[in-house]
Amino acid sequence: MQVYFHIIMPAAKSSFATVAIFSFLWSYNDLFTQNFFLRVPREKTITLLLNEISSQAGVDYGLMAASVVLIVVPVLFVYVALQKHIIKGLTAGAIKG
Repeated sequence: MQVYFHIIMPAAKSSFATVAIFSFLWSYNDLFTQNFFLRVPREKTITLLLNEISSQAGVDYGLMAASVVLIVVPVLFVYVALQKHIIKGLTAGAIKG
């Protein structure tokens, strides 16, 4: 167990962080699953609301731009906060040659 916690876990920490970040981003942007499970209008996510805004009669570009900003801000925050883990996790298995 000491080998696992002192050698393997520190080496795999960046890879786990990268997988967690990409899983968050994938589930955050998954429109089909959100549309399937969230049927009550009070519980809809901002991405579903953006889909409804763009599919209604006419396009209100001001409202759509505000919605896009609200959608992008959490994604940018996650990326900026965890950028070093993403890069370490993606390059952890790279072989120099």
